[in-house]
Amino acid sequence: MSYIQRLPFIRILMPFVAGIILESWFGILNGTILVIILLSVLSAIFFFSRRYRYHTEFVGGLLFSFFFLISGIWIAKEKNRVRSLAEADHYLATVLERPVEKQKSLKADAVVTLLHKGDSVIRSSEKLIIYFEKSAKAGDLAPGSSIIFDQVPVLIENRGNPFEFDYKKYAGKRGFHRQVFLKNERWTPAGEDPVFRITVQAERMRDHL
Repeated sequence: MSYIQRLPFIRILMPFVAGIILESWFGILNGTILVIILLSVLSAIFFFSRRYRYHTEFVGGLLFSFFFLISGIWIAKEKNRVRSLAEADHYLATVLERPVEKQKSLKADAVVTLLHKGDSVIRSSEKLIIYFEKSAKAGDLAPGSSIIFDQVPVLIENRGNPFEFDYKKYAGKRGFHRQVFLKNERWTPAGEDPVFRITVQAERMRDHL
């Protein structure tokens, strides 16, 4: 028995990570193609196992690996999928980090938690990059701070310059597909988000180091 075979966790982790990497490299494959490929491979495994009398253990091991390979691809695809975000009158968002100063703004990662449109309130978990107009109000924000704003977020797009860094793809891999620039009069502080978030706690710990 090989060293890897004695470590079940590695046998699960290797195809799972491989699936995530494959999705990152070949993200053009849609779910239908993935299912067709999987069924084709499983059919081939079944055919050869019957024809050449492969051990059941070997076939089971391959099926096991392909299950976690496809799981990795599916999870990566779900993470990178651009979800819809309805236009609303107001958005409630939680700042996930302390705003970082840029040349003309303050930038912070955030997550939209609620959308208010007319008489409706819609829950959300859309991650968002916020660019604040420079001000003391924005500078006072900390991880876990909630804000209310009325500016509609837009999809992140590249500028289209030749050989430029693919920021849209980079942000998408981090789960960010939208951004918004907020002038001081377009947003207001809304206290602190009571929901426990690992990202927020990690940022708070880093601030105290």
